Amino acid sequence: MLSVPPTNGVMESVRKPHAVLTGRQLDILGQLARCLVNREIARALFIGEATRKTHLARIHDKLGVDTRAGAVLATEEQRPIP
Repeated sequence: MLSVPPTNGVMESVRKPHAVLTGRQLDILGQLARCLVNREIARALFIGEATRKTHLARIHDKLGVDTRAGAVLATEEQRPIP
């Protein structure tokens, strides 16, 4: 039997179906869902852009995604973003 390699993080999201995100990470995702750009997110949450970048990298790792849109979609599948 041939096995098909996982594509675009699909298998990774199956392995981590219920990633636990911190409150701040959920805040970041909420801003992403509103289509804010990086500078606007940092300003809205009173954090530096480097801090926002770190939060987003950890969100990507936890959810097993590679893009901002993927992070929002993965989270909305688990529960709606406020």
